[in-house]
Amino acid sequence: MKYFTYYLESIGSGRRYIGASQDLKRRLSEHNSGKNKATAPFRPWKILGFVEFETFKEARSLEMKFKKMKSRKRVQAYIQEHGVWV
Repeated sequence: MKYFTYYLESIGSGRRYIGASQDLKRRLSEHNSGKNKATAPFRPWKILGFVEFETFKEARSLEMKFKKMKSRKRVQAYIQEHGVWV
């Protein structure tokens, strides 16, 4: 089974969101249908990239690492330096 850390961008506002999930397509659909309280006001969303992992623990760990950065510039710098996104 595969797990993902994903990076979204709001098409309308340009906001970014990072999350982790087992089913990337379903999760994007939930974000775009308003089922996620944090992302509903900024719909629609598109996937900027994702990383695939063997365990949810790994996917969640990268998600939390990015969320702790609290800065789009820091996240972008990390992504460029490590080339993590597909």
